[in-house]
Amino acid sequence: TGLLYRVDLASVQNTRIVCWLFVPSEAYDESGEKVVKKFPAILIAPGYGAEQPPMDRTRDGFITLSINPRNHGPSKEFWKAPVDHLVYNLADPENYYYKLAFLDCLRGAQFLFSREEVDPKRVAAEGGSQGGLFALAMAALEPRIACVVSNVTAFSAYPDGMALATAGHHTQFRRLLADADTTTAERMRLSLAYTDGANMATRVRCPVQINMGGLDPICPYVCGVVIHNRLPKGVAREIHVFPDVRHQVTPAMRENNRRWYSRWLTP
Repeated sequence: TGLLYRVDLASVQNTRIVCWLFVPSEAYDESGEKVVKKFPAILIAPGYGAEQPPMDRTRDGFITLSINPRNHGPSKEFWKAPVDHLVYNLADPENYYYKLAFLDCLRGAQFLFSREEVDPKRVAAEGGSQGGLFALAMAALEPRIACVVSNVTAFSAYPDGMALATAGHHTQFRRLLADADTTTAERMRLSLAYTDGANMATRVRCPVQINMGGLDPICPYVCGVVIHNRLPKGVAREIHVFPDVRHQVTPAMRENNRRWYSRWLTP
């Protein structure tokens, strides 16, 4: 029911990113050239190090743009991190990986809003784990986004995550900070503060749904609670903690996502 396009976009620091655009075929006339109908759209961002493949939700009436920030999937053709990307320029706040990746995601969002097929009042941002961070960042940087779903959100609420996590990025940052000299550690903390999902949440003005696993060793559910509590007053929100779930996006979380879209992307 959909048409698939590869989208290459110029991004910051002279690189390119690759996205996948799925559009319902009903958006066009018989020639396939003239837009005759607009559709709601979802920006989808990847988990850590994963490729974000094309996501076909055209049967449900959605356009999707699957974004591959630098060092993910086919975007590695243009920019590949020389180290594990979570530590790339960690002591250089202005050029830290996640600042650059946020701008890659913003570039994808700007492209989607430029499309005639898209209803600009019904665009959502979605992701799981690292992608949940990217979804929050897109909404913080692009005020036209209508709602967010952030599942098992990673790279957020670092003070709590470093204290509670038993695996993954929080434990790695904890070790790096402990081993660094005072000046380097201060700069690392600044990079993390700039890109912390809980801090990005303070800039979000659209409805946000958060789903967390109660047994997640990588992204403790408390981090999701912090994000929820940091959202500005008046922003519609909900958080769900699944007691027996570890670090995974479950069918029940997906069902919550669908309900959220039905509420906030319906005309």
